Formats: sequence, structure tokens, C-alpha cells
Amino acid sequence: MRKRYLLAAWVVLASAGAGGPAGAAEAFPGTTPDESAFLTAEAVASHTHVRAGESLHVALVLNPKKGWYYYSPDPGSSGDFTPLAASIEAKAGPLKVGETLWPPDAAHEYQLAGAKYVNNSYDGRTVVYVPLSVPPNTAPGAYKLTFHPRGQICGELCVNLEGLNEVTVAAEVTVGADRKANPKWDAVEAGLA
Repeated sequence: MRKRYLLAAWVVLASAGAGGPAGAAEAFPGTTPDESAFLTAEAVASHTHVRAGESLHVALVLNPKKGWYYYSPDPGSSGDFTPLAASIEAKAGPLKVGETLWPPDAAHEYQLAGAKYVNNSYDGRTVVYVPLSVPPNTAPGAYKLTFHPRGQICGELCVNLEGLNEVTVAAEVTVGADRKANPKWDAVEAGLA
């Protein structure tokens, strides 16, 4: 029972905005990273231009603050604690959003109130891929793609990625007569293979 109260206190502190500013992640040229106090994120589209009927990917580069970790989509339960699972909320207008592709996670072991806990998480730079398809009848034009990493990130305390701690990143793709690769994609494509 004491563990539950301690975890609840952790969440209350997190919702009060405890924690310091994150170090700036190395930005990709021409992008502006969004950051909360605990996580920076950037979105890099595989293509700047696509034709109707084609597909593309967007890489979300997630950088937890040093010493913090982001629970995976399958964090598992440990003792009486089940963290919020990671997810990506995507808004892409008429483009169809596919299932998010996550890299392998790793077991993260930590102590809380004298008890040992183990959950699956990401520690450090993590690249997540969101596949998108462009329906054949999509009208030509520029489309904004918006992404919100969701779930829970922990360090000195645990924080839900919502409200004051929400992170929003965006990319843009133009639907038209040609297909152009994004030169920034080379820096993030390796994990997709």
C-alpha cells in the first residue's frame, strides 16, 4: 500500500511541473524541435513531395532528458506499478496514418521505496517511424502532419506527456505531380531497415 501512495505522490509532483529544462537536442537543419522539460522531439518526413496514391514515412526523433527514460508501447507491469504505454497521436488531414513502427525496447531496472522494479523503456535518442499513405483522390497542395508522443517518461519523478508536458512536432508534405526525397532523411532512415 505504501508503494501506491509513493507512486501517487510522484504523479502529483509531475503534474505540478516539477523538473528542470531539458538540454537542447541537436536539431536537423531547417527544423525546430519542440520540447517539454523532459523530452525533445523532431519530425523528419522521408519526402517533401509525393504524388496521390503513393506513400511515405515520418521519423519522430525522441530525446529524453539525460537520466530520464520513456516507457515503451509494451512497458509491462512490475509489482503493483503499470506505466502508461507509449503511443503516437498523429493528425495528417486526408493522408492515412499506418501503425507506428517502434524500435526494440530494453528492460529498465530501478529502485523505489526499497523495492526493485523492471519495465521496458527507451533511454536516450529513439527514432520512431509513422507510415503514411496518400489516397489516390487527394487534392494537390501542402499538408501539415502533426504528431504528439504520448505515454509516460520518468527520471527523478514520473511525468505524463500531456497538458503542460505535451510535446507537439510537425512536418509538411506537398501532394502534386512529382516525388522528391527529403535530404534530411539520410540522418534518420537507418532504423527503418
